[in-house]
Amino acid sequence: MIATIPADTECYARPIILDRARASLRWLTMLAWITLAVAPASADAQQAFPYRWRTGWDIALTAGGLAMFATDIVRSETIVEPLTPEKIRLLDPQRIGTIDRFATRQYSTVARKTSDVLLWTMMVAPLTLMVTSPGNDDPLLIGAMYGEAQLFQSGLVFMLKSLVTRTRPFVYNNNPAIPPESKLILFARRSFPSAHASTTFTSAVFLGSVNARLNPGSSANAWVWAGSLTAAGLTGYFRVLGGQHFPTDVLAGAAIGALTGWLVPALHKQDPTDGGTDTRIAIPLIGLRF
Repeated sequence: MIATIPADTECYARPIILDRARASLRWLTMLAWITLAVAPASADAQQAFPYRWRTGWDIALTAGGLAMFATDIVRSETIVEPLTPEKIRLLDPQRIGTIDRFATRQYSTVARKTSDVLLWTMMVAPLTLMVTSPGNDDPLLIGAMYGEAQLFQSGLVFMLKSLVTRTRPFVYNNNPAIPPESKLILFARRSFPSAHASTTFTSAVFLGSVNARLNPGSSANAWVWAGSLTAAGLTGYFRVLGGQHFPTDVLAGAAIGALTGWLVPALHKQDPTDGGTDTRIAIPLIGLRF
């Protein structure tokens, strides 16, 4: 007899390879914007732009992210196995640390879906830097930095998931609303760290730091920081309420994301002694100013 999985648990039933592919391709979506970039930037804009290409770092970050994804693929396909009903019955919430234990009593599909909405909202938000002034002086560079940040943190997080194989909190929960099938797939053993938290905090810190550097002294910078960090924090909060992650999963993901979102732009800062670069391109007809 073939077991069927309720529609509400479709997200659990996705093959891990599809989740991994989606994560690795997130950063590629922004590269579609490059097709709009056809006009050269002005010389004045080039001299003032605060970032520049760093070929060595660009290659290292991209290669590193892909290598970590490859590690995850190898481990997930050849080493890590899903839980069995026998192993699930032996799980004891009392053996979990106090800070995390309450998460084993949480489960909410509304919270889980809300976290997904926040995730995609935050994924898109930094792309606005590519089409608003002065970021549209070099949208390709802004997009490449953001893509490198997301690729690197996603690779690291997915590799850690397959190395740690921490059981998600909903597996401990006896709530009858939780489909038993959802506990028997590899997804249930990929709790640490939280990819939602790492992705949204990468977006938040990248958006806040790059926006502040592109618009020094702007009164809007504080609001950008506050709004983006609040959205990222809420994403992690809803992942816990949804029974998908422990608080420590979220904290670890947030730390990875925040560090990556800050580090990648920092590695591309323009050194005043370097002068301008002639490799930047701009999006014509789009000159929004905030």
